[in-house]
Amino acid sequence: MKKNNQLIELEAKIADVLAELPPEYKKLIIRRYGLGRKRRQTLSKVAASLRLSNRKIARMHDCALRQLRKPRRWKQLRSYLEWADDCAWTAIARQVGDAGSVVMKGEAVSATQKYEQIAGAIELLFYIYYGHLGAWITHTTSETTRGWYRSRYRSTVVDQAITIFQQALDTHSNVILISACLAKLDGDQKLLHFVMCLVDLNVVVYRDFITVKPLSSEILRAIRLHLILYHDYLCKPVQINRLIDTFNRMYADDRLKPDIAEQALAAYPKLFGKTAESFWAIGRYQALETDATEINYSENQIAAPRVSYFERPMDSMFSKQIVLEIIDYLGLSTFAEIAKLFKERTGKHYQSSYGVIIGQALRQIDCLGEQAPGHYCVLPRNGDDFPYEQYYHRLLNKRDCVKYIVHRFAGEPSGIYPMWTPEMEYRWCCWAEDELAKQKRVDNKGKLMYYNKQRLLQSLVSAAEPQRWPIPDDQRKIWIFKKQLHGVNHFTKNFKMSNYWKKKISLQDIVSVSISAKKFGFMNWLRASSDLLFISASPKAAPILMLMVTLRILHAPDHWQKKHELGQGIDPFLDMLAPEIKKKGFVHWHDEAGVEIIGRIKRNLHATAQGWVTATDVQTVLNVIEGAGMSANHSETADQTHSQPNKNSSKKSPLKKGVSAPVQMELPL
Repeated sequence: MKKNNQLIELEAKIADVLAELPPEYKKLIIRRYGLGRKRRQTLSKVAASLRLSNRKIARMHDCALRQLRKPRRWKQLRSYLEWADDCAWTAIARQVGDAGSVVMKGEAVSATQKYEQIAGAIELLFYIYYGHLGAWITHTTSETTRGWYRSRYRSTVVDQAITIFQQALDTHSNVILISACLAKLDGDQKLLHFVMCLVDLNVVVYRDFITVKPLSSEILRAIRLHLILYHDYLCKPVQINRLIDTFNRMYADDRLKPDIAEQALAAYPKLFGKTAESFWAIGRYQALETDATEINYSENQIAAPRVSYFERPMDSMFSKQIVLEIIDYLGLSTFAEIAKLFKERTGKHYQSSYGVIIGQALRQIDCLGEQAPGHYCVLPRNGDDFPYEQYYHRLLNKRDCVKYIVHRFAGEPSGIYPMWTPEMEYRWCCWAEDELAKQKRVDNKGKLMYYNKQRLLQSLVSAAEPQRWPIPDDQRKIWIFKKQLHGVNHFTKNFKMSNYWKKKISLQDIVSVSISAKKFGFMNWLRASSDLLFISASPKAAPILMLMVTLRILHAPDHWQKKHELGQGIDPFLDMLAPEIKKKGFVHWHDEAGVEIIGRIKRNLHATAQGWVTATDVQTVLNVIEGAGMSANHSETADQTHSQPNKNSSKKSPLKKGVSAPVQMELPL
């Protein structure tokens, strides 16, 4: 705030008055209000600088103000009060045209003190006369529920206009025609603009409408539909199918279907009126009794829309809203389908990766549900059931079948996703059987495709539970016999530790997976990969499971992709690391507890009945862990030890010379 002549005179008068106060009071006031080119400080900072308690400084501040309020001293400052009032209000208020200025609650006094929008001398003047800034703004302005204002209109006129505008917003579902609102305010546009700022800062004008930003998909559709009806079909009702066709040809960032259009039109009875079955017009046609079915339209009546076009505002182009609109339009949607329409609707607005943006939006939208892996939909409202029957055919493909087989082989329950029902399981098996019957084995390519489809059917049958299917008993017996005869899973992966010996095994990762295993009562490679933010289809979590089996945290099945039950060692393992985690928030292999864990792994290394876990693979992981956890003065010796080949074995050591061991990661729990 630039100093003018009056502000300089005021500071000089205050300096003369402060000269009459005790030195400690004078020093306090100068530091508190930043007088004499000093930086303004809070009372707590002044207390710290003067080495006094906050309570003592507060009492001294109140005593100094009382002495400044004495008539002999206040008489020298009183003449500046009116000027200071105008100067301070101009500094904190937002001008709204010629109608007046406003200060919204939440933006007012505390923010002005923080950013020093009011000069320290003026602030001191207000504290002397009013007691604090809040009392000043309350005594000198008119107040509403949302803020304070000063206007050339009388306060009774402004309050009445606020009541009218707020009622209009409520009755019109947050979408008001400007002409309808001006009719209630005698056509005073300045008063309307002023009232909009006082009611809500999010109330904005888009074209001929007053609404609330950011625009929701329903309000945006209502504005667009009203513009089409007003500019293209003003004097005649239009059939809803033709209205949808016009809308979809005009807008690439949204698509209407009959049910969505009907819902958008019916939600705003003040804007739209239904004249006959499937015929709509703008609001003044509500009472029209014309036989609209006799009206015929030709294609040349729909002109190229320009005036009726309304582009989505940039301040309302939010990724979550657009993703929700796309899923609401498509129904059950895959990630690829969402990404394709998202790119079409946003254009070049989002320059970064579309996949990251869509993934974040899918996680943040509460009303979305993942009905199957990678298949999203809007959850039904009012407690209605999701229409699974309409979307079962979307899962009849190899990719979704393989996902189901892998999850079931890993021990996941069949109902982990809502669409993974016994009926869907039966449909998958029938579909795979039909695909196998259609495949001809004429050439080598046909034989290979037949072989692949046969493997898919056998894997599906092995994961299925025909006894739960909603089919007759005779068919159920046939499928149970097929399961016993042909059921075998072909979608398994052979685990080779040599491919993952360079993986940095963190003790923190083992703790995280162990906590998750105790929570769910079991563990598999899919859940471990999810906990560690790995790709679900990657076996990178297998070394973690291997060490957990060696520590008796989990029981090892005969295959690493199967379900791992909890072992007896999970509670002792977590109890041993709990003090270290509470102390530091994380654990390392070179900690005291980490060294004890390595000792347990070595003692259990050659134990029998370890399932798919072999001592050779565990020793390979252990070598990497010990190399990562060693101190700097032992690292050279460790590298030399790992680089020397074993003379008694023809196999080379996987730890090659010149390759340093991975460093232990520091991850918070």
